[in-house]
Amino acid sequence: MRTWVSRMRKRNELFTVELNGATMIPKVQLTSSGNADPHVVELIRPLLRAGLDGWSLWAWLTQPNGLLSGEVPAEVVKTDAGRAARASDRYAAEIRRATESA
Repeated sequence: MRTWVSRMRKRNELFTVELNGATMIPKVQLTSSGNADPHVVELIRPLLRAGLDGWSLWAWLTQPNGLLSGEVPAEVVKTDAGRAARASDRYAAEIRRATESA
């Protein structure tokens, strides 16, 4: 399992969070069989590349989002993956701009 997690993290296909000294894999990015959800991978990849960390990424996926008219990215991706991916790309661009101007 550790090898799979490590490989997926290196490819920006999975993120983890630290909780009380333990590394956790947020369920929001997994299918019911425990594999990485390919649609969610398309959302997290640009955000990880932009420098978003695990907790911030989890919050972005699971909270209402202005780029999606108040809808939750992890829910939108189930019905309109393209729309969710565009929101992810736009947010990643915002992160990069903010980092460059800082």
